[in-house]
Amino acid sequence: MDSAMGDTLNNLIKVTKPGGRLVFYGATRGNPTGFDGRRLFWNQIKMIGSTMGNDEDFGNMLEYVTKNKITPLIDQVFDLENSLEAFERMKEGKQTGKIVIRISQ
Repeated sequence: MDSAMGDTLNNLIKVTKPGGRLVFYGATRGNPTGFDGRRLFWNQIKMIGSTMGNDEDFGNMLEYVTKNKITPLIDQVFDLENSLEAFERMKEGKQTGKIVIRISQ
């Protein structure tokens, strides 16, 4: 599952096992500039576009995440005063996982 798309699409196609599925529910990184269609059809990969679902879907997802103890991958945590550095890291695509901006009280 991916919400970013953009130029990471071909990387996702490469790591999807034959017969696998890629599900997209957003394109925060925009449309891809290239597309490895041959690998997609050769490995019989299915690409599925989806919205984020309804309230029942969301509840089921929360239950699944809680039951299976799924936690997000955090790349780096920045304090609010370093938020420009966080956005630069995201813009450069250097992160693996989520970038968190901490707002202290």
